[in-house]
Amino acid sequence: MSATSETALHGFRLSPVQQRVWTLTDAGRLPAAQRVVARFAWTAAPPSRAALEAALNALIGRHEILRARFARLPEMRLPLQTAPDGARLRLDGACAPDVPGTPDTPDMPDAGAPALHAAMDATGLVLSLPALCADGPTMLHLGAALAARLAGDDADGQAPLQFFDLAQWQHDLLAEEGAWRWPDGALQSAHGPWPALPALRSARAAAYRPARHACALPADTGARVGALCARLGVTPADLLCAVWAVLLHRLSGGDTLPVAIVADGRPFDELATALGPLAAPVPLSLSAALGAPDGTFAGLAKAAADARATAADLRHHLVPPDEARFAPFQIEVLDAGRADDALLRVVDVATAGEPALLKLSVLVGPGGALRADIDHDAGAVRDGGAIARLAEQFATLLDAVLANPDATFDEPDLLGAAERRLVTEDFQGPQVKPAR
Repeated sequence: MSATSETALHGFRLSPVQQRVWTLTDAGRLPAAQRVVARFAWTAAPPSRAALEAALNALIGRHEILRARFARLPEMRLPLQTAPDGARLRLDGACAPDVPGTPDTPDMPDAGAPALHAAMDATGLVLSLPALCADGPTMLHLGAALAARLAGDDADGQAPLQFFDLAQWQHDLLAEEGAWRWPDGALQSAHGPWPALPALRSARAAAYRPARHACALPADTGARVGALCARLGVTPADLLCAVWAVLLHRLSGGDTLPVAIVADGRPFDELATALGPLAAPVPLSLSAALGAPDGTFAGLAKAAADARATAADLRHHLVPPDEARFAPFQIEVLDAGRADDALLRVVDVATAGEPALLKLSVLVGPGGALRADIDHDAGAVRDGGAIARLAEQFATLLDAVLANPDATFDEPDLLGAAERRLVTEDFQGPQVKPAR
């Protein structure tokens, strides 16, 4: 019997999220071997390469998902996952992007390599895992565990929850009576046509191609968001959900577009630091609040808090969409929640695995620093300029809401500086002052 056959016969079942990623990749709806990538900066002198490799390999030994491999027999539609012992990581010499592999061996160049990749230089560290092995929270928890281990806190006393066991638990929940399904109108056909938004083409132009555009936010945005949320009694995620939902609502001409939030999937203390792809989109019920006469952003943020709590409760009871449908408009807010004095400070996290037309991805870093990006399907948008305008409109609307959270949804102007300049100068020509 071959090594692949032996592995396939003694592996563990994929989780519902893993099954969806594998199926979409197999069908050509997702790029092969997408990776979740996190970039960290050193806040003090970096450790030696030997010390860092030792710490990473200790974590790989503790967590099966960090050394996961996937194998299937020819007659199997889906693979099984295993975690062979002896996988050893070797640091790359520079913080360069990963080179994609193939779906059957997700970015694993040889049999002895773990799923986790790492690259280090004097400025920082890049960690990446296949979409089959990680989500955004995984990378934050992995960074925190690595920083603690480098600081001398090995935390090896209690065995961690293993993702292979959690995968079966998720299947057991979905098999129970009362599993929840996506409501009508909450999902988009992968074949189009797309909803009417200025940034989107009218119909599908190409296969799904993930891309990212950064939103230029003032340096004090995170502090302002934190102060307003404290005053309103909501979280940054609640406020940002409100702003994103209103922006889509206004750009659609008043249609209530279906917004899904990427729920963490770790609702219990026992799961708080679990590694693996537990997060997934869940519909966010905001249509009633968006349709309220004279609704305000402050009120919508409070409605978003209730909607997010409901979404978190539904996460593991929600049957994933079939492979021809997906949640078109998403938001994910990752909170690093780490002390400023930690050796590693997260700079950026790019998730993968679930398609979306437009997704607002926000990272709340140490001290409340805020980074926002618009992840999108490059084949679905009109051009780079359309996404740049959307990013500026989001930044402009957020700034207006921070200045006046009691404004109604239609009050704030969406024209940012670049678009205003386009209207007043590029279209009309430069203004000439009259002669005296």
